[in-house]
Amino acid sequence: MDKLRETGERILRRLEEAGHEAYFVGGFVRDFLMGRITKDIDITTSARPDDVKKLFSRTKETGAAFGTLTVLEGGFAFEVTTYRSEGRYDNHRHPGEIAFSDSLEADLSRRDFTINQLVMDHEGRVKDHFDGRKDLEKGLIRTIGDAGKRFEEDALRMLRAFRFQAVLGFSLEEKTARAAGEKRHLIHEISIERVQDELLKLLSAPHARKALRTMLEISFAQTLFGSDKAVSVLAGSRYRFDAVTAFAIMAVVDGLDIEEWRFSKSFAAKVETVCSLHEATYQKGFTPLHVFEKGRRASERADRVNRLLGDANSREKIREIDKRLPIRERADLAVKGGDIARAYPVKNPENIGKTHEELLRAVLEGRIENDKESLLQAAARILEEKEGKD
Repeated sequence: MDKLRETGERILRRLEEAGHEAYFVGGFVRDFLMGRITKDIDITTSARPDDVKKLFSRTKETGAAFGTLTVLEGGFAFEVTTYRSEGRYDNHRHPGEIAFSDSLEADLSRRDFTINQLVMDHEGRVKDHFDGRKDLEKGLIRTIGDAGKRFEEDALRMLRAFRFQAVLGFSLEEKTARAAGEKRHLIHEISIERVQDELLKLLSAPHARKALRTMLEISFAQTLFGSDKAVSVLAGSRYRFDAVTAFAIMAVVDGLDIEEWRFSKSFAAKVETVCSLHEATYQKGFTPLHVFEKGRRASERADRVNRLLGDANSREKIREIDKRLPIRERADLAVKGGDIARAYPVKNPENIGKTHEELLRAVLEGRIENDKESLLQAAARILEEKEGKD
């Protein structure tokens, strides 16, 4: 047994010894039954937050308003949440009121999908109040209770359904899929940050294409993105892709404006780099300069975009170029602009920079060795031509 689970069981026993009910819940139990590895464990308990604080020396109030504390134990962090019931929801996202409960079933009934309400005690015994094990066996994602009502309460549950499809390879149960189609307009009530968080996980998951096909079938993609052309390209591809590649496709095919989203600067920059590489290489091919300037990873993503749009496969060519690059950074070039300027006074100083760029390209393409003498000799020839034109 791994240390995470051992530590979690110790927490369950301590809660039980103090007279409370306590169970592992949700993703850990689901993944355990599927033979999947989980990196964190959530716990549900009849103990009130104050009780939990008294029992454990290290806790953080990560969601105190909703009865959630983080218990720090054995080098791990466990979210421990008191059984609760919920009243009306505000803005199709958050419960406007909650009440602590002594009923496990009442607590589980408010959760999103049957496969996420499974609980396990410290001896490994599983309780299943809403046929989650049957849905696991069938590979189905089904809401607990009326699907339309659950999506009205929290519209983000629709994207979570697609995300679980993408991660697990499951299908949406018929009524759940129909309700997601009927309530799809509510996705615009959710903050762009929460939407994109789910999308980033979905688009990077192994069964993303299956989830995207479901989104197309119920017109969810059109509603979410304003167009379904790019999603159709992604869903119909035989190639795997990641979130950067997917959003680059959306930008190229549908003109999706990345700046309208709330991506990190790093993620947005990666998408923009792939888009610019696509524009430079589509049906033209990759050069050593492309791979040198943008890197192998970005080049491979751009190649994936190109292939999704019908271009030839350049993956091996990119890898061969990358392997054979004689330099990795501009600083590796054996001459600097100052070396050229000192060796050859010029009428137009701009020609120094232009010459340096031509030398860089020549070295990358293997036309000149990267040694100072050879480069300065080549610089003389290039400058003579440029100065003559000026």
